[in-house]
Amino acid sequence: MIVEAERLARMFCEKRWPVMAFIDSHHPDVPKHPYPPHCLAGSDESNLVPGSFQDDGSNVFVNWIKTKKIKSLLVVGVCTDICVLDFVSSTLSAKTRGFLSPLDDVAVYSKGCATFEFPLEVAQTHKHGLAHPQELMHHMGLYMAKQRGAKIVDRVALHAPYDKGIDVAIASRSPTSDIAKTFLDKLGIQSMFVAQEIYSSWTHKTQHFERIHRKTGIPYTEMLFFDDEDRNIEAVEKMGVTSILVEDGVNHQAFRQGLTEFSQKLSASSKAGSSGKSK
Repeated sequence: MIVEAERLARMFCEKRWPVMAFIDSHHPDVPKHPYPPHCLAGSDESNLVPGSFQDDGSNVFVNWIKTKKIKSLLVVGVCTDICVLDFVSSTLSAKTRGFLSPLDDVAVYSKGCATFEFPLEVAQTHKHGLAHPQELMHHMGLYMAKQRGAKIVDRVALHAPYDKGIDVAIASRSPTSDIAKTFLDKLGIQSMFVAQEIYSSWTHKTQHFERIHRKTGIPYTEMLFFDDEDRNIEAVEKMGVTSILVEDGVNHQAFRQGLTEFSQKLSASSKAGSSGKSK
């Protein structure tokens, strides 16, 4: 769990993506039954974030979500069935009540979480002891988080299409193309794209795709396009490109929809070709 959490933290930091860390801090003279002493104030376990509320009473986490405009949240930590579950449940509740806009998805990375082992024979020797089987309670925590609306994932691929050999390109018209390119550079994702058609002048999306086609040699029928303007979708669709209209960026739902429609069109085209050959 520690290795996976550290790996993700490094990846996020390298890309300059937002990261927030919380940790418990308990007074040694105030027991937290039925749990054994942990995260005692002044110990190495208690040296990250002392609290989630600022002096003015506002919530650091809520402000962080809104300021960073975070739409997807990936959660790792300990203990799966206690702190992680409580945090996820509170986050989803706040999201439902409209306190965490624009947050859409909360995902828990199972391999980035863990909980503690407190055997029955040891618990029976403590006045307030309760047995806590590590593996079982870890999965119970994941189950409860999913029941409350979180997505449970067992792997994280930040560059999934790129890592699987799928070419990714940009077709964008922006009055501040220089700023757009600067952000790509600062995010460290320039190398992900085989083509970057970003122009400040008036350029139709069909021209973008013609240039991408010339650069990559990829047929239009093997391209998948996401855009937030109807006119662009209609124009590029006529070129044979599977085109998906999105209202608020490319989220998981839109991406899945695009993959489904792309797969259906590819399958239909393949069947049509086979039928033609048989004749």
